[in-house]
Formats: sequence, C-alpha cells, structure tokens
Amino acid sequence: MAINTKKYIHKKFGYIILLFVCLMGVIVIGITLNAHHKDQYDNEYVYSYILHQMLFQKEEISSPVHSSIQSSEYTDMLVDKVYTFLEGHYILNISDLYLIKGFRYSIRLAIVTDNHQCNMEINLTDPIGWSYYIFATDGNKLTFNEYREIPYGAARTGNHTLYFEKLDGPNLNIHIQVINEGLCYELFDPGENIYWIDLIPISRPEPPSAGINYQKYLYLLPQRMYSIHISRVSAVRADYSNKIYVDHNVVDPSEDHISFPIYTHKLMNGLFEEDQYHFGTAIQGTYLFNFTFYPDMEYTNILLFVVDEGQIATGQKPLPFNISYLLSLDLEAPEIVPSVSMPFEAQLGLGIGIGSLIIIGLSIAFYTKHKSNL
Repeated sequence: MAINTKKYIHKKFGYIILLFVCLMGVIVIGITLNAHHKDQYDNEYVYSYILHQMLFQKEEISSPVHSSIQSSEYTDMLVDKVYTFLEGHYILNISDLYLIKGFRYSIRLAIVTDNHQCNMEINLTDPIGWSYYIFATDGNKLTFNEYREIPYGAARTGNHTLYFEKLDGPNLNIHIQVINEGLCYELFDPGENIYWIDLIPISRPEPPSAGINYQKYLYLLPQRMYSIHISRVSAVRADYSNKIYVDHNVVDPSEDHISFPIYTHKLMNGLFEEDQYHFGTAIQGTYLFNFTFYPDMEYTNILLFVVDEGQIATGQKPLPFNISYLLSLDLEAPEIVPSVSMPFEAQLGLGIGIGSLIIIGLSIAFYTKHKSNL
C-alpha cells in the first residue's frame, strides 16, 4: 500500500513538473511574440510618420495658388459706344461698370468726327469712393482717330464709375471702349508655379513721409528659390507725379527672426513695369514679407505675387571628418557575417525559461536523492 502511494506521489509530481515546464514555455513564447509585435508596431509607426511627412511636403509643393484674386467668367468688351460731347466744357459719366479684382482693364478713346480736337480729363471712382486721376491730355489734345489707351488694374470688385470731362472744343463724337484684358499678373508671363498673388489699393498717408505699411505672412519650404514681383498697375494722369518709393525686408521663421533687407527707399518702376528679386530659403516656416510704400499720388493699386522657382539644394549636411576620411580610402569591404538580434523582452523571457529549467533539474535531482534514501 505504501509503495502504491509513493508511485502515485511520484506520478503527480511528474505531472506538476511537466505542467510547470509547459507554463514557462507559454510565458517565453508570449513575451517573445509581444516583443516582436511591439517592434513591428514601432516600425509601422516610424513608416507612417515618414509617409505623412512626405505627403505633407508634396501637398505644400503642389498646393493651389494662395490668392485673394479669383478667376471669373467675364465679357471682354464691357463698353463699346460712340458718345456725343457738346461744345465747350462737358461731363459724361459711365456708371455701373462692374470690374473684378485682379483683372487688367483698358480704357480706349478717340475722336471720330474729323477736324475736331479737345482737351480731356478722366477720373475713375471705385466701389468705396476712392477717386483715381488716371488721364489728362495736358496740352496734347485728342484728335481725329488717334486712340489713347489707359490701363487700370482693379484692386476691388464691384461697380466703378468713369468720369470724362471735356474741357474745350466744339461739338464732337468720341468712341469709348472698356475692355477686359485678362488677369494682371499674366502680362508678366510668370509661368505656372505661382505661389501667391494679391492686388492691393493704397492711399497717400498724412503726412506722406509716414508711408503705408503692408505685411504678408507666407509659409515657404526649405532649400527652395522664390521670386517676388511688385508692380504699380493703375495709371496716373500726365501732369501728376507718379513716383512710389518702397522699403522692404523679409523676416525668417527662426528663433532669432533674422531680417533680410531687400529695398531701402527704392523708386519703383513705371506702370505695369515690375520690380523683381529672388529669395532662397534655408529653413521652412512662416516668413514675414514687410513692405512700406511712399506714394506721391493720392490713390494707386499695387500688384504683388510670388513664384516658386524650384529646389536649390537637397539640404544634405557634411559628414563628420573621420567618416569622410574613411569613405575617401580605397578599402576592401569587410565580410558581412549574418547576425540575429533579439528584443530585450525575448531575452528576458528566455532567461526566465532557462532559469526555470535549471531549478526544475535541481529539484528532480534533489527529489531522486531523497527517494533513494527512503
């Protein structure tokens, strides 16, 4: 009876040892799989982050033009009519003339009754009441079939009014046209990579020496070249000063907010003649474009646009000296021996398993010795 009891105890003890070994194996496998899963998750996270950055950069590069100027369906010819101007001083108004911001309009006129001539002044009033003095004969009288052309880039969308003031001369007929010539910036043929556009109205401050400040924040990519274009796009009558001076600087997005001076009291070029410069970026971020205009005329319109000229550099930094030196040597490549790396969690699980087996082995040895003594 005692022998059977001992056999039963030995059998149960063997089951316990087997169960313990299986349990430790499951723990080791579980820890190893968890480590592998975590390592895979980390790799997927890194990949997803890189992919996100690539897509974000691609979106920035291929993003549409940032502009307050919207393309719109329009009729090329807004006005095309012959008007009668009576003898002496006479005023004609053409109202409800709907102009669209960003578009360039041409106002054309000529006397169409032979042997007649006169002096003429033309003003244009925008939707908020700003009056632009855009034309005066200034002694150079209108004559038969000699067309004068006055360009005007609209800075506001809405109804405008043209005032034609005949100063002298007999009864006569004048042919007047107002034509939409397309978007202002297209005249400069900037290509397809327009990054940003705006057309702003400015007025002469009091005192004029104070200047008119205009600021624009633009997000620019690193290691790229941008060209910046500035132009006056509204005409000024011949007997008025048409000079505009400009101060301009660019501030980068670094912690030091480094300022790059571009223009210092520069005289801008003439009507629809651009001032242009290039700016290459070192870092990406939001740049401040700061302008101060000093116009002689009471009101005028300024076109501003930025063109992305493409990548300058890859942004690669130099390697450390010792690496550069080693790469410059003509050395044979060492034989690559395959190696297997194991995550820390797997090493821990394997260690626990081996330790458990050692403990089990010692326990069996101790039990066997104790049994033999019985």
